[in-house]
Amino acid sequence: MVKFVVSLILAVMATTAGLTWAEDRAKPVYYTMNPPFVTNFGQGKKKLSYVKTEISLRTLSADHLEMIKAHEPLIRHQIVMLLSRQTHKEMGLRTSQETIRVAAFTAASEAVSEEIGDNPIEDLLFTSFLVQH
Repeated sequence: MVKFVVSLILAVMATTAGLTWAEDRAKPVYYTMNPPFVTNFGQGKKKLSYVKTEISLRTLSADHLEMIKAHEPLIRHQIVMLLSRQTHKEMGLRTSQETIRVAAFTAASEAVSEEIGDNPIEDLLFTSFLVQH
């Protein structure tokens, strides 16, 4: 009987702990930045090239979403500056989209963190990425 009661108590504790953990996990909130980003890159060449990308930011709460919206001009600026600094060689690499995505996430996160002392951006996603040479 004692083993049964101990097993029952442990089972209830494990179930309760699992429910608490599941409730604590925040559901992601996505924010699509509009309008899409369009900028030139490859300065110094006779013919400019262009990149157009659509970006969504992932955060974990409505409060963080409001912080992102409040600092959207700063985030957009950082991303446009990053895209415009790219070279033709960098844009032509097979891994360029992921490399640029990580760099854009880092630049946006650091800029917002400097402004408010917190980073509400969990991730940055390219939902489209088009390069014209």
